[in-house]
Amino acid sequence: MHDKPIITVYNKADLIDLPALSTAAGTAILISTENGQGMDNSKALLYYKMADERQNCELLIPHDRYDVMSEVHEAGCVRETDGAREGR
Repeated sequence: MHDKPIITVYNKADLIDLPALSTAAGTAILISTENGQGMDNSKALLYYKMADERQNCELLIPHDRYDVMSEVHEAGCVRETDGAREGR
């Protein structure tokens, strides 16, 4: 079996005694999809854990395809853009 990172996530943090569970959960992430509590921390941890899996690539996206550019920004970590070429 490969060593893969495991992240334990508990939902419904808005409905429980958070200090008590925080102590019991240890390194687990506590979130609430109802009020967004803990979501920023969980996203940051996921990006951190996935950093080794990311690959660098160079894309040439036509200027009129802002929809694609938006998806790339949402799905990945864009280091730089250069709008001077025949795309982005």
